[in-house]
Amino acid sequence: MNFGRMLLKEDVRLVFLDEATSALSIPIEETMYKLLKESAGSYISVAHRPQLRRFHKRAFVMLTDSEKPADALCKTKCVTMSMEDYEKELADLSAQAAAQK
Repeated sequence: MNFGRMLLKEDVRLVFLDEATSALSIPIEETMYKLLKESAGSYISVAHRPQLRRFHKRAFVMLTDSEKPADALCKTKCVTMSMEDYEKELADLSAQAAAQK
């Protein structure tokens, strides 16, 4: 619904999306993000699907050493990085986890 509203507006400069495509199939989700890239000046999205990373240039990453949720809110470091660097970091972490097994 919100995607439809956004597409009907002209001169959209910034769009915030929170799990906006989580209920959609992957092909429809891809179509929606392509329309978004054509229609909006910039967009920020929160999502759990890793395939959405290809529609973004940068990642906002929240880092914490705490395992307690209450502590994590106070002890979180936030960084931004290029999506390419983020993908490399994820691959390195995955390799480290595999080596520890």
